[in-house]
Amino acid sequence: MIRFGENTTDEVFISHVAATKDVEIDSFGSEPLVGLRYFGPDAHSDLPKAGA
Repeated sequence: MIRFGENTTDEVFISHVAATKDVEIDSFGSEPLVGLRYFGPDAHSDLPKAGA
């Protein structure tokens, strides 16, 4: 599990170009593969505000 502020050494970055195409990631480790998505500031300006 990744905790807030914890540094990890097993991260992968997928660019926008790659993410809009088929991308397959294999995990051969003994722990579950966890995917985190980050959308930077103003990435989706047309989304409704939370609770709206």
